[in-house]
Amino acid sequence: MAGKISLVIGGIRSGKSNHAELLAETSGNQVIYLATGKNIDEEMQKRIKVHKQRRPSNWITFEETLMISDTISEFAATSDIPITLLIESLDFWITNRLLDHPNSTYEEHETWLTSHITQLIQTCNQQISNTIIVTSEVGTSLVSEHQLGRWFQDLLGTINQIISASSDTVDYIVAGNVLNLKS
Repeated sequence: MAGKISLVIGGIRSGKSNHAELLAETSGNQVIYLATGKNIDEEMQKRIKVHKQRRPSNWITFEETLMISDTISEFAATSDIPITLLIESLDFWITNRLLDHPNSTYEEHETWLTSHITQLIQTCNQQISNTIIVTSEVGTSLVSEHQLGRWFQDLLGTINQIISASSDTVDYIVAGNVLNLKS
């Protein structure tokens, strides 16, 4: 049986993380939390601290900023219990790729990200009972005046569409309210 993928998408401070955490907590499985955010400044330190404090103590946390599929594969290969994987979040993952490879072209970023997200979907379908992926919606915001911002918006939009097409459920979070877009 293929694993179930749930996409939780919404704007900044929409409540998407809280919703994803509730889905994970009520799954009945061992929860693996994969954090992609980098502790790069004081504000990010505060955000990370809040997320850590909210997590139940029995959740297993991995911090991986780029090679998320590899990290998941390594853990899942050694686990024989049902797992719910919570990935927080694709927008930080894409940001990390852009910032860690500043000399790459847009096409190189797109090729790398598309390849890795396809690998992630395959890994989750084959090895994980439930996967919950958190991401931000950028399609309703203004087009950035900066090239890097436009690349981020375009890449995240593309990756979100790929994940959405492969997801069993898609929940769109607006001001703490859940709109089920796909079930």
